[in-house]
Amino acid sequence: MLRAPRPCLSLAAASAQTAPSREQEQISLHRSDLRAVVIGAGPAGSVSAANLARRGYQVDVFERRSQPTEAQAASNRSYPMLLSERSLRALDRAGLRPKFLEGTPFDGMVSLAQNTTIRFTSSSQHIVHRLQLGLQLIAAAQEAYPGQIRYHFDQQLEAVDFEEQQARFSSTHGQQAGRHSYDLLIGADGANSRVRELLQAADTRNQSSVMVRAKSTYKTFHDLPPLPEGSSFVDGYEQHKPGQHMYMALGKGKQPKVGTIAMWKNQQGHMCGMAALNHWKEWGHTPDELTSSGLPLPEPWLHAIGQQFDEQDFNDFGRIVKCSRICGHRAALVGDAAHAVTSVLGQGCNTALSTCTALDKALAATDTSHTEQLDEVLEQYNANWLPQAHALQQLEYMSALARQPADRVALTPALTAWWMKGLMTSSTIASLGLNKLNPSRFPNAFGTIQELQDPSLQYTDLLQRVYTRAAGFAVLAAALLSGVGYAGWVVNAQLLHWV
Repeated sequence: MLRAPRPCLSLAAASAQTAPSREQEQISLHRSDLRAVVIGAGPAGSVSAANLARRGYQVDVFERRSQPTEAQAASNRSYPMLLSERSLRALDRAGLRPKFLEGTPFDGMVSLAQNTTIRFTSSSQHIVHRLQLGLQLIAAAQEAYPGQIRYHFDQQLEAVDFEEQQARFSSTHGQQAGRHSYDLLIGADGANSRVRELLQAADTRNQSSVMVRAKSTYKTFHDLPPLPEGSSFVDGYEQHKPGQHMYMALGKGKQPKVGTIAMWKNQQGHMCGMAALNHWKEWGHTPDELTSSGLPLPEPWLHAIGQQFDEQDFNDFGRIVKCSRICGHRAALVGDAAHAVTSVLGQGCNTALSTCTALDKALAATDTSHTEQLDEVLEQYNANWLPQAHALQQLEYMSALARQPADRVALTPALTAWWMKGLMTSSTIASLGLNKLNPSRFPNAFGTIQELQDPSLQYTDLLQRVYTRAAGFAVLAAALLSGVGYAGWVVNAQLLHWV
């Protein structure tokens, strides 16, 4: 039987109360007879596998897709991600050093409309595309823990016997199913997690709900032709190093067909990127649509992007899936399986890898030389991390609604959306104002967007800051309106007196 969940604690409080002794850490790092099964070979799966191998587990990673290759890196679902210090710390803790870390760090977002660069306070960030990250983490995990981590591709999870602690798989090529025993099961299999589904069927305490679904879609492009001679792009573009900048542009008009376009220079010096697309059913010939869109890009690039788009299907930006619990029956959920988010705040991968760190901290804080203590470890992980996940999802939810009404927004979608618009807008205005008044004390002019990059700030703290700033702005606005109203009353009174 599972123990009852403990009261929710913050990560800071948990680390202070349950910091592992040196002896406990040594026990955790030198176990060699525990077995873990990880479902999903994405970034969260590989980092979880590395953390477990570091603690002495023999780890088998099962992935339903085929083994990824470099040739797939340019596929239509390979999109850019900005890894912040949160992700980099998670990789360092797991003992992984993928190749992209040898490249040029990210040095700012370039606005194509204003030809200006927006720099964030943290320089420890890297641009990487999704498939590249997955490939490099698999290689880094196998290199760091040879013989301890084994990857099995084309393996679909069919069922889990939680009593016997056995997972059953079938080959995606139709071969006979096999079984694999484990001491610890990790679900890192994404927003449509099969592990989460099986946990919910086995334990009514484990439930999930969709908070919001993304309405826009996206397509990607890669290896654009060299910049035509005489064409203008942004100042200093020729001197920019691969991965140094992300180039951003917004569509024009109230309802642009292209919402946002993001581009970066890959290691070969070619431009790659993605575009968020709205009203896609109304699109005509894509190259012509893009050429006439008003986007500040050279016309040959727009035409090349349009040709690539015509060869792709549309991809959606996902949804926010909120879980009531992220563990149970010697199994834990990490990454999108634990807390799927959209791309609104750009925190999907950063949060996913932070989840792996949270689980590893729980493992480090408890002596797992006896497997029955794994139940306690998982409950501690659930209590520590779930409030953080829910706080980020609330920030995502608010940001998504601030941009457009959603399908599932309580009983009054329009009113809720406008309330969120006011909340997020007032918080941003307050951040800008505080930065102007005292930049040394309030360095983050763009508020939440910049603060999300800071690993010392918990998501619960960031959510509270949004509420606090919005409340402060509302009080100030109310005071100003009251002052204006009072001044008007005084003027009217004087006029009446004169009359």
